[in-house]
Amino acid sequence: MFSRMEEENRLRLEALSRTTASERAGLTPIEDGKHIFLECSACRKPLVDIWLTHPDMKTITTLSANCPFCGDKSYPKEISGVFHIAAGNGVYIYDVVQDDDNNQTIKLKVVK
Repeated sequence: MFSRMEEENRLRLEALSRTTASERAGLTPIEDGKHIFLECSACRKPLVDIWLTHPDMKTITTLSANCPFCGDKSYPKEISGVFHIAAGNGVYIYDVVQDDDNNQTIKLKVVK
């Protein structure tokens, strides 16, 4: 049998275990949003996977990526919300350049 204090602590710990660290810190939890892919406009190779994690945020960013295979680039895509990026197969991200208008160019190189 638990004392009243032990029972309250047990219930508090149980409730805490059902929340994430982000929620406890007052942040919105990461959402498994949609994936948007940037591909080269010339050779059509997949370059970058953009994963929306907070699509409800009011941030708007325009992304494009250079193509290390043919020297061209992807068409720019406007992304609304917070996101994470990952390089496509056979390439890696070595730089991201941002201009004053919040346009970002993802610089890629071929994995050797």
